[in-house]
Amino acid sequence: MKRILISLLILIVLPAYGMAAQAAGKATSKTATSPEAAFFKGKVLVLIVPYSPGGGYDAYARMIAPFVEKNLGCTVVVQNAPGGGTLVGTLQMYRAKPDGLTMSIVQLSALITRTLLGDTLGFDLNKFSWLARVASENRLIVAGGKTPYKTIEDMKKSPRQIKFSAAGVLSSDFNHIALCAEAIGLNVKLITAYEGSSEQDLAVIRGDVDATLGSYTSKLKFVKTGDMVPIIQFASARHKDMPNIPLGTELPGLSANGKALLSFVNRQAAFDRVFAVPPGIPPARLKFLRDAVVRALQNPELMAIAEKQRRPLDPVAASVVEEAVKSDLQMDPKIKDLIKKTLYKYKDA
Repeated sequence: MKRILISLLILIVLPAYGMAAQAAGKATSKTATSPEAAFFKGKVLVLIVPYSPGGGYDAYARMIAPFVEKNLGCTVVVQNAPGGGTLVGTLQMYRAKPDGLTMSIVQLSALITRTLLGDTLGFDLNKFSWLARVASENRLIVAGGKTPYKTIEDMKKSPRQIKFSAAGVLSSDFNHIALCAEAIGLNVKLITAYEGSSEQDLAVIRGDVDATLGSYTSKLKFVKTGDMVPIIQFASARHKDMPNIPLGTELPGLSANGKALLSFVNRQAAFDRVFAVPPGIPPARLKFLRDAVVRALQNPELMAIAEKQRRPLDPVAASVVEEAVKSDLQMDPKIKDLIKKTLYKYKDA
């Protein structure tokens, strides 16, 4: 009797198991051969960096590229396109064919400021397709280790103009230095003959200029060697490793306008490194691309590499980036006019 029951169970269970396995196989096959996956398979995706090699944006792009490549099943090639305060590379991406095979790690703060000024040279920030934020990072004003500037008070008391290196007119660092100088009352001269942060840093170390501004990770090694001295930082909170360096908005004696300008700089630090693609990509392909990028940024192996390289990842979804852009573009008209007036003052200097 037992043998008969066992035989009956085998006859019932095995076919059911086989049908389930067959269904699972079909589902896996369907996923693997979806139109979006099939489109990217074997193709080349160009990841544009709007800075020269060697800087923070370049390092982030090259660190992340292999993980995006793995998720999409294509080859990701990093291409540097410096110039115009990130505008050259950004426009190259914006005007590319909207097929999902061109993306860029953009400096969102510079694009927002250009939009506020009406100086976009053809791009419409509202039409960008965002993939994800890569990182939120404190930005620092740093002085050369051999200069007399050790605090912001030293800079305020300087008997001469303080020379700052910047990537280009209306680049993010140019804008933030100008807004900071106006808010605090610094006498500065912006030198814009540099294509990326590595060149700007070298100018500070050589003594060609007195100071510069950039991300915490790109300046940390020079702070450690004593080649640079952190003066103030911009973010929503002080960096845990620099608890004694004040935020710009914490400085005493700021006017209402000064605080408004520095609050704007703080907000921009939260959304500086962002992945974007041209407008007009088919919705299903855009979703597939967004999912692949977010999964790459959340990959534990990549996060471990980022931690080791001291390049923190802080990804948020495209929808959060869209809301941040919308919020800044709809700011109080009085603050917008103040920002425009300040930046034109330094642009035309």
